[in-house]
Amino acid sequence: MQLREIIAEMNVLEVHGSTAVEVSGISYDARRVLAGDIYVALQREHSDGQAEIELAVSRGAVAVICRKVGALRQRVTRIEVTDTRQAMAEISAVFYGRPGERLHVIGVTGGSGAWKTAHLTKQLLEAAGVKTGLISSLRHEIGERTLPSAHFAEPCDIQRLFAGMVRSGCTACVLELPAISPAYLKGIPVNVLLYQGQEQNLRALSLFLRSRESAPVCGILNIDEEGGRAVANSNFFPLHLSYGLNSAAEVTASEIECGTELSRFSLNLAGNSVACEVPLIGKRNVRHLLGAATAALSMLTPRQVISALSAIKPAPASLEHVPNEHGLSIYIDEASNAQTLTEALSELRGIQRNRILLAFGSAEHSSGKDRFDLGRVAAQFADHVILTSDNPGNENQEQIFSALAQGIESVGRARYHLQADRAQAIRELIAMAEPGDVVLITGKGERTHQIIGSTTVPFSDRAVAVESLQQPIKPNTRRAMTPALCAA
Repeated sequence: MQLREIIAEMNVLEVHGSTAVEVSGISYDARRVLAGDIYVALQREHSDGQAEIELAVSRGAVAVICRKVGALRQRVTRIEVTDTRQAMAEISAVFYGRPGERLHVIGVTGGSGAWKTAHLTKQLLEAAGVKTGLISSLRHEIGERTLPSAHFAEPCDIQRLFAGMVRSGCTACVLELPAISPAYLKGIPVNVLLYQGQEQNLRALSLFLRSRESAPVCGILNIDEEGGRAVANSNFFPLHLSYGLNSAAEVTASEIECGTELSRFSLNLAGNSVACEVPLIGKRNVRHLLGAATAALSMLTPRQVISALSAIKPAPASLEHVPNEHGLSIYIDEASNAQTLTEALSELRGIQRNRILLAFGSAEHSSGKDRFDLGRVAAQFADHVILTSDNPGNENQEQIFSALAQGIESVGRARYHLQADRAQAIRELIAMAEPGDVVLITGKGERTHQIIGSTTVPFSDRAVAVESLQQPIKPNTRRAMTPALCAA
């Protein structure tokens, strides 16, 4: 496709150079530019835009979309715009042929649990025979293919994934949205927006919906949250359905009984009442399922949704149970900050009165305060904690452990020890457990690698836990802290 076709409807400030050039792709990472690509220089806080543009051109970019920059050493067509991310959204829709318009797109936003609701929604649609793609912060799914998601998708990634879904025969897509932004979502159709209510930026939501007045969006609103109730009481959506544990919701659950492997409840789905038993742990996961069931009503009948519930599985690494014959409740969870760890541990404390044994760490780039809060939460709920590594990268592990230990010791309740080797920490934690205990391994979740220094190696919490059940060891729980850790 020629550059002039791609930018025909785009608002540009200036064009320097010829637009009669053939374009074979779009890239926003200068290190991954291929010959024939348009390079979009996104505004980033800690990057040298000029240097990245020069790198992109040296790798074969035929055009650059950027804000105003100085003279370049290499000749290339340059399109200057006000907002490069919005420009990328516009050109991506054109370049990939607007594939999203051939899909029923369900957007899910509103807090750290959005990916869980997105995964459950996809499961329900698939179980009812609707071939559905998934774009989430955890992973992407196109037909039978699963793709890792190292970072959340930019607009051109979303359009490329949409195109792949259309080619594979999908008729629907569940799209996790990190934020609601008219500019970011330009050219991306959203038929249904599931608003979990944990975001309070109602102005952004209002602006987004006003930008979609020609193609109205149906709202799915969590009225357990203040933000969801505020939107439900507004006239933002021309049509909306509410869900939640709140009895006033149109889709709700009552008589909830949460066990260590499943939850039972009575589901009221748009006037249809049915008893349900699903392999989800805790009320929060039940609420995520309610959101998914409500969103699924945009394509399915209530009877189809109820039938699809029998095929539901836990969202990956969301208090995901590891089956065993030792009477232990072992869970893998993605919790990596104080809020998500509080949610996971409070759910487990609510269903289990025996000991909670926890292994966790902190990945690189977290602040000292975040690590302190993480340690504090661990001590408030867990009976024994093992501090271990979690993708520390090039950070000093002793300093990471020290900040976590300060948080634990501020509570003065939980026993803890240090085991920097994550695999050994999981083995020790499981070996400590007795029948009836809860073992929780958090932080990495679905990530199947570990980064220590500049080395990346395969690593799966789940695989190590399964192996540990087969080869138990006797733990050394009296290991002394290092002087630096004790001093903290």
